[in-house]
Amino acid sequence: QFTYSEGYVLSRKVCLWFRDHYIDEGQYSEPKASPELYESFADLPRCLVVVAECDPLVDDGLQYADKLQEAGVPTTVSVVKGALHGFFHLQGAYPEAGQFAMQEIKDWLSQF
Repeated sequence: QFTYSEGYVLSRKVCLWFRDHYIDEGQYSEPKASPELYESFADLPRCLVVVAECDPLVDDGLQYADKLQEAGVPTTVSVVKGALHGFFHLQGAYPEAGQFAMQEIKDWLSQF
Protein backbone atom coordinates (compact mmCIF):
# COMPACT_ATOMS: atom_id res chain seq x y z
CA GLN A 1 0.00 0.00 0.00
CA PHE A 2 1.08 3.54 -0.61
CA THR A 3 -1.16 6.02 1.23
CA TYR A 4 1.10 8.98 0.46
CA SER A 5 2.25 7.77 -2.93
CA GLU A 6 2.27 11.09 -4.79
CA GLY A 7 3.08 14.68 -3.98
CA TYR A 8 5.22 14.09 -0.90
CA VAL A 9 8.78 14.17 -2.32
CA LEU A 10 9.20 10.39 -2.35
CA SER A 11 6.68 8.82 -4.73
CA ARG A 12 5.57 5.23 -5.25
CA LYS A 13 7.45 5.24 -8.53
CA VAL A 14 10.67 6.31 -6.82
CA CYS A 15 10.18 3.71 -4.05
CA LEU A 16 9.88 1.02 -6.68
CA TRP A 17 12.95 2.37 -8.50
CA PHE A 18 15.00 2.05 -5.29
CA ARG A 19 13.65 -1.44 -4.69
CA ASP A 20 14.49 -2.51 -8.24
CA HIS A 21 18.06 -1.21 -7.85
CA TYR A 22 18.52 -2.68 -4.39
CA ILE A 23 17.41 -6.28 -4.99
CA ASP A 24 16.66 -8.60 -7.87
CA GLU A 25 13.05 -9.29 -8.82
CA GLY A 26 13.32 -12.84 -7.49
CA GLN A 27 14.08 -11.45 -4.02
CA TYR A 28 10.99 -9.24 -3.66
CA SER A 29 9.18 -11.82 -1.55
CA GLU A 30 12.15 -12.72 0.67
CA PRO A 31 11.99 -11.67 4.32
CA LYS A 32 15.54 -10.32 4.23
CA ALA A 33 14.34 -7.79 1.66
CA SER A 34 11.15 -6.99 3.55
CA PRO A 35 11.16 -8.01 7.23
CA GLU A 36 7.38 -7.95 7.51
CA LEU A 37 7.38 -11.11 5.34
CA TYR A 38 8.91 -13.28 8.07
CA GLU A 39 6.55 -16.05 9.16
CA SER A 40 7.20 -15.54 12.85
CA PHE A 41 8.03 -12.55 14.98
CA ALA A 42 8.08 -14.48 18.24
CA ASP A 43 11.11 -14.04 20.47
CA LEU A 44 12.04 -10.64 19.08
CA PRO A 45 13.00 -7.93 21.58
CA ARG A 46 10.72 -5.03 22.39
CA CYS A 47 10.58 -2.51 19.61
CA LEU A 48 10.01 1.15 18.88
CA VAL A 49 8.63 1.87 15.40
CA VAL A 50 8.81 5.52 14.34
CA VAL A 51 7.11 6.40 11.06
CA ALA A 52 6.61 9.63 9.16
CA GLU A 53 2.93 10.32 8.55
CA CYS A 54 3.38 11.52 4.95
CA ASP A 55 5.81 8.80 3.89
CA PRO A 56 4.81 6.37 1.12
CA LEU A 57 6.29 3.68 3.38
CA VAL A 58 4.16 4.57 6.43
CA ASP A 59 1.74 1.72 5.78
CA ASP A 60 4.60 -0.78 5.68
CA GLY A 61 5.93 0.48 8.99
CA LEU A 62 2.51 0.30 10.63
CA GLN A 63 1.88 -3.19 9.24
CA TYR A 64 5.23 -4.32 10.61
CA ALA A 65 4.34 -2.90 14.03
CA ASP A 66 0.98 -4.70 13.91
CA LYS A 67 2.69 -8.01 13.16
CA LEU A 68 5.10 -7.50 16.03
CA GLN A 69 2.23 -6.73 18.40
CA GLU A 70 0.19 -9.72 17.18
CA ALA A 71 3.22 -11.91 17.94
CA GLY A 72 3.32 -10.58 21.50
CA VAL A 73 6.36 -8.37 20.99
CA PRO A 74 6.08 -5.28 23.20
CA THR A 75 5.92 -2.60 20.52
CA THR A 76 5.56 1.15 20.77
CA VAL A 77 4.44 3.00 17.65
CA SER A 78 5.06 6.68 17.08
CA VAL A 79 3.64 8.48 14.05
CA VAL A 80 5.35 11.80 13.40
CA LYS A 81 2.52 13.99 12.15
CA GLY A 82 3.13 15.92 8.94
CA ALA A 83 6.60 14.44 8.49
CA LEU A 84 7.97 13.29 5.13
CA HIS A 85 10.28 10.38 4.36
CA GLY A 86 13.78 11.23 5.50
CA PHE A 87 12.68 13.88 7.98
CA PHE A 88 14.97 12.57 10.70
CA HIS A 89 18.20 13.27 8.86
CA LEU A 90 16.82 16.56 7.50
CA GLN A 91 16.34 18.19 10.88
CA GLY A 92 17.40 21.55 9.49
CA ALA A 93 14.34 21.49 7.23
CA TYR A 94 12.00 19.73 9.70
CA PRO A 95 13.23 20.71 13.18
CA GLU A 96 9.94 20.11 15.01
CA ALA A 97 9.49 16.64 13.51
CA GLY A 98 13.07 15.71 14.30
CA GLN A 99 12.81 17.01 17.86
CA PHE A 100 9.54 15.14 18.38
CA ALA A 101 11.03 11.87 17.10
CA MET A 102 14.20 12.30 19.15
CA GLN A 103 12.13 12.86 22.28
CA GLU A 104 10.05 9.76 21.51
CA ILE A 105 13.25 7.74 21.19
CA LYS A 106 14.70 9.18 24.40
CA ASP A 107 11.48 8.48 26.30
CA TRP A 108 11.35 4.93 25.00
CA LEU A 109 14.99 4.24 25.83
CA SER A 110 14.60 5.72 29.33
CA GLN A 111 12.55 2.61 30.25
CA PHE A 112 15.70 0.51 30.33
